[in-house]
Amino acid sequence: MTVQANEMASGVTQLILDKWHDGLAFTTPMWDMAVKGEGREKETGGTFLQFPIKLIPNVTQGFIAGSGGNVGVTPSVQNQWGYLNWKYVYWASNFTLADMTIANGEQDKIKILAKKIKGAMGDAARLMAYATFNGSGSNALAFEGLADVGAASGTAYASLTDTDYSEATAYLPYISTATVISYSNIVEIINKIKGRIQQSEYNPERIFGLMNDGVFSKFQAAVQNAQMFIDKKDLYSVGFQGFRVNSVEFYQDAYCQGTNTASSTNNYLWVVPMDVMKFHYKFGFDVASPFDTEELRIPDQAIVTTQKFIAGNWVCTNRRLIGVCKTLTL
Repeated sequence: MTVQANEMASGVTQLILDKWHDGLAFTTPMWDMAVKGEGREKETGGTFLQFPIKLIPNVTQGFIAGSGGNVGVTPSVQNQWGYLNWKYVYWASNFTLADMTIANGEQDKIKILAKKIKGAMGDAARLMAYATFNGSGSNALAFEGLADVGAASGTAYASLTDTDYSEATAYLPYISTATVISYSNIVEIINKIKGRIQQSEYNPERIFGLMNDGVFSKFQAAVQNAQMFIDKKDLYSVGFQGFRVNSVEFYQDAYCQGTNTASSTNNYLWVVPMDVMKFHYKFGFDVASPFDTEELRIPDQAIVTTQKFIAGNWVCTNRRLIGVCKTLTL
Protein backbone atom coordinates (compact mmCIF):
# COMPACT_ATOMS: atom_id res chain seq x y z
CA MET A 1 0.00 0.00 0.00
CA THR A 2 1.54 3.30 -1.01
CA VAL A 3 1.87 6.38 1.17
CA GLN A 4 -0.28 8.22 -1.33
CA ALA A 5 -3.10 5.72 -0.84
CA ASN A 6 -2.91 6.11 2.94
CA GLU A 7 -3.03 9.87 2.59
CA MET A 8 -6.05 9.64 0.30
CA ALA A 9 -7.81 7.29 2.71
CA SER A 10 -7.04 9.62 5.62
CA GLY A 11 -8.45 12.55 3.67
CA VAL A 12 -11.65 10.62 2.94
CA THR A 13 -11.95 9.66 6.61
CA GLN A 14 -11.56 13.26 7.79
CA LEU A 15 -14.05 14.50 5.22
CA ILE A 16 -16.66 12.06 6.50
CA LEU A 17 -15.94 12.81 10.16
CA ASP A 18 -16.48 16.51 9.51
CA LYS A 19 -20.03 15.67 8.41
CA TRP A 20 -20.84 13.64 11.52
CA HIS A 21 -22.84 16.39 13.20
CA ASP A 22 -24.71 17.17 9.99
CA GLY A 23 -25.94 13.58 9.96
CA LEU A 24 -26.87 13.70 13.63
CA ALA A 25 -28.86 16.89 13.07
CA PHE A 26 -31.18 15.08 10.66
CA THR A 27 -32.22 12.39 13.17
CA THR A 28 -34.58 14.36 15.42
CA PRO A 29 -35.61 18.01 15.88
CA MET A 30 -34.00 18.01 19.34
CA TRP A 31 -30.63 16.94 17.97
CA ASP A 32 -31.04 19.45 15.16
CA MET A 33 -31.24 22.21 17.78
CA ALA A 34 -28.32 20.77 19.75
CA VAL A 35 -26.04 20.49 16.74
CA LYS A 36 -26.80 24.06 15.67
CA GLY A 37 -25.86 25.31 19.12
CA GLU A 38 -29.23 26.55 20.41
CA GLY A 39 -29.99 23.32 22.24
CA ARG A 40 -26.66 22.53 23.88
CA GLU A 41 -24.42 23.88 26.63
CA LYS A 42 -20.69 23.34 27.14
CA GLU A 43 -19.59 22.16 30.59
CA THR A 44 -16.11 22.32 32.08
CA GLY A 45 -16.27 18.88 33.68
CA GLY A 46 -16.56 17.60 37.24
CA THR A 47 -17.69 14.39 38.89
CA PHE A 48 -21.35 15.04 38.01
CA LEU A 49 -23.44 17.27 35.81
CA GLN A 50 -24.75 19.65 38.49
CA PHE A 51 -27.33 22.32 37.73
CA PRO A 52 -29.68 24.56 39.77
CA ILE A 53 -33.41 23.94 39.68
CA LYS A 54 -35.72 26.60 41.08
CA LEU A 55 -38.07 24.79 43.44
CA ILE A 56 -38.73 27.23 46.32
CA PRO A 57 -40.47 30.62 45.99
CA ASN A 58 -38.60 33.74 47.06
CA VAL A 59 -39.82 34.61 50.57
CA THR A 60 -38.24 38.09 50.71
CA GLN A 61 -40.91 39.90 48.77
CA GLY A 62 -44.31 41.45 49.36
CA PHE A 63 -46.20 44.72 49.71
CA ILE A 64 -45.00 47.21 52.30
CA ALA A 65 -46.07 50.58 53.68
CA GLY A 66 -44.52 53.59 52.00
CA SER A 67 -43.17 54.88 55.31
CA GLY A 68 -41.60 52.72 57.97
CA GLY A 69 -42.09 49.47 56.12
CA ASN A 70 -39.62 46.66 56.88
CA VAL A 71 -38.12 44.64 54.07
CA GLY A 72 -37.10 41.05 54.59
CA VAL A 73 -33.42 40.16 54.77
CA THR A 74 -33.86 36.45 55.50
CA PRO A 75 -31.68 34.34 53.19
CA SER A 76 -33.94 33.03 50.47
CA VAL A 77 -32.96 29.57 49.31
CA GLN A 78 -34.75 29.30 45.98
CA ASN A 79 -32.71 26.61 44.23
CA GLN A 80 -32.13 22.96 44.80
CA TRP A 81 -29.48 21.12 42.84
CA GLY A 82 -30.04 18.46 40.26
CA TYR A 83 -27.34 15.85 39.70
CA LEU A 84 -26.88 13.65 36.66
CA ASN A 85 -24.07 11.31 35.75
CA TRP A 86 -21.89 11.95 32.76
CA LYS A 87 -22.85 9.55 29.99
CA TYR A 88 -20.51 8.34 27.27
CA VAL A 89 -21.27 7.20 23.76
CA TYR A 90 -18.90 6.13 21.01
CA TRP A 91 -18.85 4.69 17.58
CA ALA A 92 -16.03 2.78 15.94
CA SER A 93 -15.38 1.57 12.42
CA ASN A 94 -12.85 -1.26 12.32
CA PHE A 95 -10.95 -2.63 9.33
CA THR A 96 -9.19 -5.98 9.32
CA LEU A 97 -6.35 -7.39 7.30
CA ALA A 98 -8.98 -9.41 5.44
CA ASP A 99 -10.77 -6.19 4.41
CA MET A 100 -7.56 -4.87 2.93
CA THR A 101 -6.89 -8.17 1.16
CA ILE A 102 -10.34 -8.27 -0.42
CA ALA A 103 -9.90 -4.74 -1.79
CA ASN A 104 -8.53 -5.08 -5.34
CA GLY A 105 -6.74 -1.75 -5.35
CA GLU A 106 -6.18 1.55 -3.67
CA GLN A 107 -9.52 2.99 -4.74
CA ASP A 108 -11.35 -0.09 -3.44
CA LYS A 109 -9.68 0.36 -0.07
CA ILE A 110 -10.83 3.97 0.10
CA LYS A 111 -14.38 2.95 -0.88
CA ILE A 112 -14.48 0.31 1.85
CA LEU A 113 -13.23 2.83 4.40
CA ALA A 114 -15.82 5.40 3.38
CA LYS A 115 -18.70 2.91 3.35
CA LYS A 116 -17.91 1.50 6.78
CA ILE A 117 -17.37 4.89 8.40
CA LYS A 118 -20.57 6.31 6.96
CA GLY A 119 -22.48 3.25 8.12
CA ALA A 120 -21.06 3.46 11.65
CA MET A 121 -21.87 7.17 11.86
CA GLY A 122 -25.45 6.60 10.74
CA ASP A 123 -25.99 3.78 13.25
CA ALA A 124 -24.54 5.92 16.07
CA ALA A 125 -26.80 8.85 15.18
CA ARG A 126 -29.85 6.58 15.31
CA LEU A 127 -28.72 5.15 18.66
CA MET A 128 -28.44 8.66 20.13
CA ALA A 129 -31.81 9.67 18.67
CA TYR A 130 -33.45 6.61 20.23
CA ALA A 131 -31.85 7.36 23.62
CA THR A 132 -33.22 10.93 23.51
CA PHE A 133 -36.66 9.44 24.14
CA ASN A 134 -36.19 6.07 25.83
CA GLY A 135 -33.30 7.13 28.02
CA SER A 136 -31.72 5.30 30.93
CA GLY A 137 -34.81 3.20 31.54
CA SER A 138 -33.84 0.98 28.62
CA ASN A 139 -30.08 1.19 29.29
CA ALA A 140 -28.53 2.48 32.52
CA LEU A 141 -25.52 3.74 30.57
CA ALA A 142 -27.66 5.80 28.16
CA PHE A 143 -28.61 9.48 28.41
CA GLU A 144 -31.39 10.53 30.77
CA GLY A 145 -33.91 11.09 28.00
CA LEU A 146 -37.45 12.41 27.89
CA ALA A 147 -38.78 9.17 29.39
CA ASP A 148 -36.76 9.89 32.54
CA VAL A 149 -38.03 13.48 32.68
CA GLY A 150 -41.65 12.41 32.15
CA ALA A 151 -41.65 9.64 34.77
CA ALA A 152 -44.61 9.31 37.12
CA SER A 153 -44.91 10.66 40.66
CA GLY A 154 -42.36 9.25 43.09
CA THR A 155 -39.73 8.55 40.43
CA ALA A 156 -36.59 10.64 40.85
CA TYR A 157 -35.09 12.72 38.07
CA ALA A 158 -31.66 14.29 38.63
CA SER A 159 -31.86 13.07 42.27
CA LEU A 160 -35.12 14.99 42.92
CA THR A 161 -38.67 13.68 43.09
CA ASP A 162 -41.93 15.60 43.03
CA THR A 163 -42.21 15.09 46.80
CA ASP A 164 -39.06 17.21 47.32
CA TYR A 165 -41.10 20.26 46.39
CA SER A 166 -43.26 21.36 49.33
CA GLU A 167 -45.37 23.94 47.50
CA ALA A 168 -48.88 23.35 46.20
CA THR A 169 -47.66 22.68 42.67
CA ALA A 170 -45.56 19.51 42.62
CA TYR A 171 -42.32 19.19 40.70
CA LEU A 172 -43.82 16.84 38.14
CA PRO A 173 -44.43 17.07 34.38
CA TYR A 174 -47.97 17.56 33.18
CA ILE A 175 -49.04 14.02 32.29
CA SER A 176 -52.22 13.81 30.22
CA THR A 177 -54.38 10.68 30.16
CA ALA A 178 -56.12 11.54 26.88
CA THR A 179 -56.63 8.62 24.52
CA VAL A 180 -58.14 10.32 21.46
CA ILE A 181 -55.88 12.21 19.03
CA SER A 182 -57.97 15.33 18.66
CA TYR A 183 -57.35 19.04 18.35
CA SER A 184 -59.04 19.76 21.67
CA ASN A 185 -57.15 17.09 23.64
CA ILE A 186 -53.73 18.16 22.38
CA VAL A 187 -54.43 21.88 22.72
CA GLU A 188 -55.41 21.20 26.34
CA ILE A 189 -51.87 19.86 26.95
CA ILE A 190 -50.39 22.95 25.28
CA ASN A 191 -52.46 25.32 27.40
CA LYS A 192 -51.57 23.49 30.62
CA ILE A 193 -47.87 23.89 29.80
CA LYS A 194 -48.26 27.54 28.83
CA GLY A 195 -50.02 28.20 32.14
CA ARG A 196 -47.11 26.64 34.00
CA ILE A 197 -44.62 28.65 31.97
CA GLN A 198 -46.36 31.87 33.04
CA GLN A 199 -45.76 30.82 36.66
CA SER A 200 -42.07 30.07 36.08
CA GLU A 201 -38.88 32.04 35.48
CA TYR A 202 -38.85 30.97 31.82
CA ASN A 203 -40.14 32.65 28.71
CA PRO A 204 -39.15 30.10 26.07
CA GLU A 205 -38.88 31.27 22.50
CA ARG A 206 -39.65 27.84 21.10
CA ILE A 207 -41.87 24.99 22.18
CA PHE A 208 -41.70 21.69 20.29
CA GLY A 209 -44.38 19.04 19.89
CA LEU A 210 -42.91 15.61 19.09
CA MET A 211 -44.78 12.47 18.01
CA ASN A 212 -44.39 9.39 15.83
CA ASP A 213 -45.70 9.38 12.28
CA GLY A 214 -49.03 7.75 13.19
CA VAL A 215 -49.92 10.39 15.78
CA PHE A 216 -48.53 13.14 13.55
CA SER A 217 -50.75 12.10 10.63
CA LYS A 218 -53.91 11.88 12.75
CA PHE A 219 -53.23 15.17 14.52
CA GLN A 220 -52.48 16.89 11.22
CA ALA A 221 -55.83 15.67 9.89
CA ALA A 222 -57.59 16.84 13.07
CA VAL A 223 -56.05 20.30 12.70
CA GLN A 224 -57.16 20.51 9.07
CA ASN A 225 -60.66 19.31 9.98
CA ALA A 226 -60.81 22.14 12.51
CA GLN A 227 -59.95 24.48 9.61
CA MET A 228 -56.63 25.40 11.22
CA PHE A 229 -54.57 25.78 8.05
CA ILE A 230 -51.02 26.62 9.06
CA ASP A 231 -48.26 28.13 6.95
CA LYS A 232 -45.30 25.74 7.07
CA LYS A 233 -42.68 27.86 5.33
CA ASP A 234 -41.18 29.38 8.49
CA LEU A 235 -40.52 25.93 9.96
CA TYR A 236 -38.15 24.76 7.24
CA SER A 237 -35.27 26.73 8.75
CA VAL A 238 -34.94 24.25 11.62
CA GLY A 239 -34.33 21.36 9.25
CA PHE A 240 -37.66 19.59 9.69
CA GLN A 241 -41.05 20.13 8.14
CA GLY A 242 -43.87 20.52 10.63
CA PHE A 243 -46.83 22.73 11.43
CA ARG A 244 -47.60 25.20 14.18
CA VAL A 245 -50.61 25.02 16.49
CA ASN A 246 -51.17 27.59 19.24
CA SER A 247 -47.53 28.74 18.77
CA VAL A 248 -46.18 25.20 19.33
CA GLU A 249 -44.19 23.68 16.46
CA PHE A 250 -45.20 20.05 15.89
CA TYR A 251 -42.82 17.61 14.23
CA GLN A 252 -42.85 13.99 13.23
CA ASP A 253 -40.13 12.03 15.02
CA ALA A 254 -39.67 8.37 14.14
CA TYR A 255 -38.05 7.65 17.52
CA CYS A 256 -40.93 8.95 19.64
CA GLN A 257 -42.37 6.14 21.76
CA GLY A 258 -45.36 4.07 20.77
CA THR A 259 -46.22 0.86 18.96
CA ASN A 260 -47.41 3.06 16.09
CA THR A 261 -49.77 0.45 14.67
CA ALA A 262 -53.52 0.43 14.11
CA SER A 263 -55.48 0.43 17.40
CA SER A 264 -52.32 0.62 19.54
CA THR A 265 -52.95 2.56 22.76
CA ASN A 266 -49.41 3.40 23.90
CA ASN A 267 -48.43 6.21 21.56
CA TYR A 268 -46.75 9.31 23.00
CA LEU A 269 -46.96 13.04 22.45
CA TRP A 270 -44.34 15.36 23.97
CA VAL A 271 -44.56 19.13 24.43
CA VAL A 272 -41.06 20.44 25.16
CA PRO A 273 -39.91 24.06 25.72
CA MET A 274 -36.38 23.93 24.34
CA ASP A 275 -35.08 26.40 26.96
CA VAL A 276 -35.53 23.76 29.67
CA MET A 277 -34.23 20.72 27.73
CA LYS A 278 -30.67 20.94 26.42
CA PHE A 279 -27.73 18.65 25.79
CA HIS A 280 -24.85 19.41 28.17
CA TYR A 281 -21.47 18.12 27.02
CA LYS A 282 -17.75 18.06 27.70
CA PHE A 283 -16.58 16.49 24.44
CA GLY A 284 -18.12 15.70 21.10
CA PHE A 285 -19.18 18.94 19.41
CA ASP A 286 -16.87 21.93 19.08
CA VAL A 287 -14.38 20.12 21.36
CA ALA A 288 -13.13 16.74 20.19
CA SER A 289 -12.52 13.98 22.71
CA PRO A 290 -8.82 13.24 23.43
CA PHE A 291 -9.66 9.63 22.55
CA ASP A 292 -10.91 10.34 19.02
CA THR A 293 -8.78 8.49 16.48
CA GLU A 294 -8.46 8.19 12.74
CA GLU A 295 -7.17 4.89 11.33
CA LEU A 296 -5.33 3.81 14.47
CA ARG A 297 -3.57 0.44 14.21
CA ILE A 298 -4.25 -1.86 17.17
CA PRO A 299 -0.71 -2.98 18.17
CA ASP A 300 -1.39 -6.66 18.88
CA GLN A 301 -4.03 -7.20 16.18
CA ALA A 302 -4.35 -6.81 12.44
CA ILE A 303 -7.04 -4.16 12.87
CA VAL A 304 -7.18 -0.47 12.02
CA THR A 305 -9.87 1.51 13.86
CA THR A 306 -11.53 4.93 13.55
CA GLN A 307 -13.31 6.05 16.73
CA LYS A 308 -15.30 9.02 18.04
CA PHE A 309 -16.43 9.67 21.64
CA ILE A 310 -19.03 12.00 23.18
CA ALA A 311 -19.32 12.83 26.89
CA GLY A 312 -22.53 14.52 27.98
CA ASN A 313 -26.19 14.11 28.88
CA TRP A 314 -29.61 15.59 28.19
CA VAL A 315 -30.56 17.96 31.03
CA CYS A 316 -34.00 19.26 31.98
CA THR A 317 -33.83 22.30 34.26
CA ASN A 318 -37.55 22.50 34.97
CA ARG A 319 -39.42 19.23 34.85
CA ARG A 320 -42.78 20.94 35.46
CA LEU A 321 -42.68 22.61 32.06
CA ILE A 322 -42.65 19.36 30.09
CA GLY A 323 -45.95 17.91 28.90
CA VAL A 324 -46.52 14.30 27.88
CA CYS A 325 -49.37 12.01 26.91
CA LYS A 326 -48.54 8.29 26.87
CA THR A 327 -51.94 6.81 26.03
CA LEU A 328 -52.93 8.01 22.58
CA THR A 329 -54.80 5.49 20.42
CA LEU A 330 -54.22 5.12 16.68
